[in-house]
Amino acid sequence: MRKVWIVTAGILFLLMLSACGDKSQEEVVQSLSKKVEEMDSYKAKAKMTMKMGNAPQVYDVDIWYKNPDFYRVKLKNDKKEQSQMILRNQNGVYVLTPALNKSFHFQSDWPNKSSQAYLYESIVKDIKEDKGAVFKATEKHYVFETKTRYQNSQMLPVQEIAFTKKDLAPVSVKIKDSDNNVIVTVEFSNVSFNPSFEKDAFDMKKNMTGAQ
Repeated sequence: MRKVWIVTAGILFLLMLSACGDKSQEEVVQSLSKKVEEMDSYKAKAKMTMKMGNAPQVYDVDIWYKNPDFYRVKLKNDKKEQSQMILRNQNGVYVLTPALNKSFHFQSDWPNKSSQAYLYESIVKDIKEDKGAVFKATEKHYVFETKTRYQNSQMLPVQEIAFTKKDLAPVSVKIKDSDNNVIVTVEFSNVSFNPSFEKDAFDMKKNMTGAQ
């Protein structure tokens, strides 16, 4: 009788452990989808390193997003004083170079049709659209390896995307070439979900003069 009780208790203990374990790939994807659907806004900072040419190019990236499709992405190269900004508001998409007082206006559906490694909803879309995505759970992170959605995806076909287990905040994106070499790395910091913005936060003129 005692042996039966010990075996039963052991099985119950194992079941409790499994219940407290990591989420499955399907559960994580569902949680990511839900987070994007319910998200009103976010802010994030990132460091983007591109290993192309003779020396790596490093950019500080400041990302703002407001639902449904307002964006402000500021990129600054460590070795160059001037910065550039990609801005999307109700009037379209702008590329701003404040130091030169230059702006270009596009009627574009950016960033919807291609991977954008520094945009949260874009990397989640990459994961959802790749039915063959590879998934693993580490001690602190959920990690996916997926195909990219670049137009020239043969050059950069694969990416590794990591999220925190705690709140599914983005940790890093590593984009690889066909030989599995990491060519572009985006490392996130200071991610804040659902912050508030001033009414004119995505206004083109305000961002141009403010950056100057």
